[in-house]
Amino acid sequence: GILLGLSASGQDLAILRASGIEMICCEVPTQDPQDLAHWLQSVGDELTAILRRLGLDSIEQLQRQHLRALDYETASISGLRLVGYDRPLPHWFAR
Repeated sequence: GILLGLSASGQDLAILRASGIEMICCEVPTQDPQDLAHWLQSVGDELTAILRRLGLDSIEQLQRQHLRALDYETASISGLRLVGYDRPLPHWFAR
């Protein structure tokens, strides 16, 4: 698990879950029940949209293969797939 010192968005939850973290605790942006309900709804809506784009039914189905690196350096260091390349960089297959 991880304890965030800030309030999380749906994208934050998706990235952390795809990274293998199973329990995520975060700060709430407000103590007002009305605003808290609105924040929870927006996080749920954002997460639902992300899962729908990936063709997944639940957050439990997110895996490392769903993560994408935004630049070549990050992809080469981490082994993540580069955005638009759709597979790990060739040197990750070399033995």
